[in-house]
Amino acid sequence: MRQLALLSLFFSWDAFAIAPECPLYPNKHVCLLSVEENYKNFLEFIDEEYLDPKEEIIEAANDIKHFESLACHKTCLN
Repeated sequence: MRQLALLSLFFSWDAFAIAPECPLYPNKHVCLLSVEENYKNFLEFIDEEYLDPKEEIIEAANDIKHFESLACHKTCLN
């Protein structure tokens, strides 16, 4: 037990105080807005650049949006 107490003296507890609740964004709402904006821009890019087989690319874009939204919900606590 004494060894654990000594080890805790050398451990930096500041890391927990400054850990971001939502990396890169101030909160969950802004994160989700960014996902929406990126999705919209990507659909515009697909519309301009690709001619025929857009269905698979749009389906992939929907999957990306879904997983980015999940990332916002899971990493952003506020």
